[in-house]
Amino acid sequence: MRNYFSTLFLSALLCCACGHVEEKVSQTYADGGRQQVLQVKRNGDKEIRTGEQKYYPNGTLQYEKHFSGNHESPTGQWIYNYMDGSTFATATFDKNHPLGRDWKFYDHNGQPLFKEAYDSMKVTELSDQQTPETVVLTKGADETQYQFYSDGSLRSKGQYHNSLRQGHWVYYHANGLTQAEADYVDGKENGIYCVYRENGIPYYRGLYSDGKRTGKWEFYDAAGQMTSSKVF
Repeated sequence: MRNYFSTLFLSALLCCACGHVEEKVSQTYADGGRQQVLQVKRNGDKEIRTGEQKYYPNGTLQYEKHFSGNHESPTGQWIYNYMDGSTFATATFDKNHPLGRDWKFYDHNGQPLFKEAYDSMKVTELSDQQTPETVVLTKGADETQYQFYSDGSLRSKGQYHNSLRQGHWVYYHANGLTQAEADYVDGKENGIYCVYRENGIPYYRGLYSDGKRTGKWEFYDAAGQMTSSKVF
């Protein structure tokens, strides 16, 4: 009888140990601050990830993810924040929606990020960190594509019409300054084309016509002085 109860007691301990979730700091910043924290539970000698948080260098939560099963399938609501702590995006993940569903995006004031009218919105690409990278808003034959850095800052914005680039496209450096801008007509560059350094000083600028360089193109040094030009 004593052996029987001992066996039950040990079994209960093992079950509790298997179901216990541990928190592990897996990455830190140079100052010792937490960068990535995992929630794991043990299944024998194997650790199964059930959750993951990443933090900005200032200690603010960047994102929170949840997982289930031996294959660490994404599950539940995932939350992404800006560096100031305000919510950038939320979505629900499960095995049938590896790119998430019911996505909602917000600006720093908690208002909907996308102001234009649209029929549907879809996240078409996640970054290596599984943060929303490419978002497409569809209205009729028109699509507006947004791309984001992992901290929620805008990386690029532009439109497609019938799957061809159309109108003004802008690309941004991670610091928020413009990296490049161009105009398109039916998928071809038409109009001013400019590329800028991270401090806003241009590399070069010129004109396109029907996808080909035309007219005078100007090239600049790091001080913003024009060093050369070329006529096409």
